[in-house]
Amino acid sequence: MIKSTLKIRMAERDLTFKALAQRTAITPRTLSNLANNKLIKLDVSVLGRLCQVLGCQVGDLFLWVPDGDELARKPKPRGVSADPALRRVTRRRRQPSSP
Repeated sequence: MIKSTLKIRMAERDLTFKALAQRTAITPRTLSNLANNKLIKLDVSVLGRLCQVLGCQVGDLFLWVPDGDELARKPKPRGVSADPALRRVTRRRRQPSSP
């Protein structure tokens, strides 16, 4: 799985999506989708403009994570089912009273 490191590069340069969009002529929505790993395809000219403005190489914008790797999986909520209808109510056990 390919992961974007755009947010890291932007933070290093103290840039917002709006500021980066103005400097690159890339829409904020496209930048947000790229940063949140929601893009399926990306034009080479977009990469070129990002690299030029951010002063980096294409490889600095992405990270390859093997599909079986823990980083590639979304964390599951602990203790609560994702489906609210299936949530369990857990009760505390009573502490034995001292004699």
